[in-house]
Amino acid sequence: MKEHQSVPASSALAYLKQNYILRMVSSPVLAGWKDGMVALTGRSWTVRLSPEDFLQTFGHEEFALLRSAEGIDEERDRQYYKWRSEKQ
Repeated sequence: MKEHQSVPASSALAYLKQNYILRMVSSPVLAGWKDGMVALTGRSWTVRLSPEDFLQTFGHEEFALLRSAEGIDEERDRQYYKWRSEKQ
């Protein structure tokens, strides 16, 4: 599957379980998988939902595959969040 190709929420759940990071197409919300729950992060909020609640709440949404969690550069992430906190 090509990077940034969109998938429906029902398919997104399978990618989340494989540790992919997804972005909601209609709004700036990131989704990941943590301890059997879907972790969603918006601009100023974070929530964890069961897979069932995720599908019930976001079942109509499309998600873009961003990257596999194994591909996250921890150092780059740390630098980004440091930069972000300085800008706020």
